[in-house]
Amino acid sequence: MFMDPSQFGKQFMDPAQFGKQFYEQMEKTFIEKMNDLIHNPSFLANISKGVEAGLDSKKKNDDLMKNYLEKMNMPTREDTAKILQYLQKIEAKLLDLEEKVEDLSDEISEIKILMKKSSKEEKIW
Repeated sequence: MFMDPSQFGKQFMDPAQFGKQFYEQMEKTFIEKMNDLIHNPSFLANISKGVEAGLDSKKKNDDLMKNYLEKMNMPTREDTAKILQYLQKIEAKLLDLEEKVEDLSDEISEIKILMKKSSKEEKIW
């Protein structure tokens, strides 16, 4: 029943080797079982139902949250998205106006320089 300690190393494999073989066998078994499940129509139907139920519950939750926010007179996700779009449009217009003001300022500076030059030339004559 008990093994002779001198035979211990001969009958058992190295623990690292045992772990490697155990892992490889578990991986092989897992892959086989997953392939069987993936090709099983009833499993796929159940997965599909689960995903559909999750999406339905998310939609119901979103609708409830929207109704709640509207009753509390608070902005919904759609409202904040619209506000963000408006703000982006306003920002783009402000940047455009800023650029135009800078261009006008440069032109005014050039006109002032030309006027000073022309007034100096008139004094010389």
